Amino acid sequence: MRTLARHAPALVVAMIFLVPLLVMITGSLRPVDLAPPVGLELFPPQPTLDSYVRLAELVPLWSWLANSALVVAVAVPITVLVASWAAFGIRLLDRRARRIAIVTVVALLLVPETMPALLIATGAMLSLHTAANLVLFPWGYDSDVQAPNDEGLRAHAFRASHYNGYVTGQPGEVLYNASGTTDDWTYDILGIASGTWELGPGSGTCAGLPP
Repeated sequence: MRTLARHAPALVVAMIFLVPLLVMITGSLRPVDLAPPVGLELFPPQPTLDSYVRLAELVPLWSWLANSALVVAVAVPITVLVASWAAFGIRLLDRRARRIAIVTVVALLLVPETMPALLIATGAMLSLHTAANLVLFPWGYDSDVQAPNDEGLRAHAFRASHYNGYVTGQPGEVLYNASGTTDDWTYDILGIASGTWELGPGSGTCAGLPP
């Protein structure tokens, strides 16, 4: 019992960290055409492996794998080299300065560039525009910067465009970078999913929202 009591706090912390992983795994078992849940859902009502079977169809899987391979080939060696130089420099400091440097580095690593939306966040914002046959999601100001919830936003957007064939991506990926968008503000300030649907072709009598 003493051993269990001694490890109980660590077990509680481990369980807290496992909850997001559990939600991610069970969320992947939701039917593709099922609307996102309202609030936290630990297990889908109709679990299926359809998302895995149609993975390459629902998301740009091969592009993501190519991007990951590029990061591994270029960014990882550079990171290891720079980190090694920094570690060597810290090692040359005296003991007190070394401790301060290590604590500072760890503290900076714990501060994210932007905070992801909470798993318990509910609601969404959809902006309807005309016209280009597009489904857009944050961030709009720079396509080279991905939102903390990029995976979820991207999956939601590709589900929406699956049935109509709209081109899907961040604005800069499929159109052009756009700063100050409602999507970015809503996601950043309110912490909810947001996106823009550009309805109708760019030209012709059916473009946009007819009266």
